Amino acid sequence: MYGKIFQSMYDGTLVSVGPWEAMVTFQQLIILADKFGQVDMTPLAISRRTSIPLKIIVKGLKALEQPDPQSRIPVEDGRRIVCLSDTRPWGWRIVNHGHYRQIRSGDERQEYMKIYQRKYRQERKHSVNNISLDNPDKPIKPISGSRNQESGSKIRSNISNAPKRQCVQSLEDWWQEIKENPAYREICCDRELEKMKAWLTTPKARGRKLTKTFALNWLNNVEVPLNLNAHPSSLENLSGKVCWKMIDEGEHLRPCKEPVVGSINGNPHCAKHPVLKEGQS
Repeated sequence: MYGKIFQSMYDGTLVSVGPWEAMVTFQQLIILADKFGQVDMTPLAISRRTSIPLKIIVKGLKALEQPDPQSRIPVEDGRRIVCLSDTRPWGWRIVNHGHYRQIRSGDERQEYMKIYQRKYRQERKHSVNNISLDNPDKPIKPISGSRNQESGSKIRSNISNAPKRQCVQSLEDWWQEIKENPAYREICCDRELEKMKAWLTTPKARGRKLTKTFALNWLNNVEVPLNLNAHPSSLENLSGKVCWKMIDEGEHLRPCKEPVVGSINGNPHCAKHPVLKEGQS
């Protein structure tokens, strides 16, 4: 619960004419008002809520109900508040609440856009096209057969005095290194790259970028079929193992305990609970 107090309030007749109780009471009404500018409360309730003595609230309300010919906005003859109903002596509506609410909303939207534009410019300033070995989370460019050549570069005569620049690995070299890694020998990396690009265009991606870290996590979660024709020694570590995935059983959880039929990236699973890679549901 809050309200915005405009500086113009201190430049009008609430200060120059008074009484001061009207200013204090008006500030409390602004805070207590709903989005329509209504304060459906008795003077005693306002006093208890704000901890301001009742006699100050009563005197302030009486002054705010009086016409003011010097008011900036001559609605309701310059009255600050009017009664909500003729059948009861309590409950008020702030006359100019809608006018100042529009000003406040405009100011807040303007401030929001300033913050948004500042953040957007900062993100663009720090974005890069190449992959630096010390920061694997920078977005990477799509693979292409040609590389852009820097135009207009000048060769300095004293190269030995120039500071050494950090080594930057191109995407093509890094991707070739991944494809030659024995850990990914059973995976078609180029096909998985196309899958990554397609998945990143879906709502599930939530704005994620194609980075080195993302690519490695994707490849590490690719399901490689278990070779049942392999030498028995390669499968003996699965013998006798059971699935420990927790499943619902009434009001309790219990382990599955079904026989393990395969292992993906070191994660054993049964036929009912296969391990899913990122992007699957």
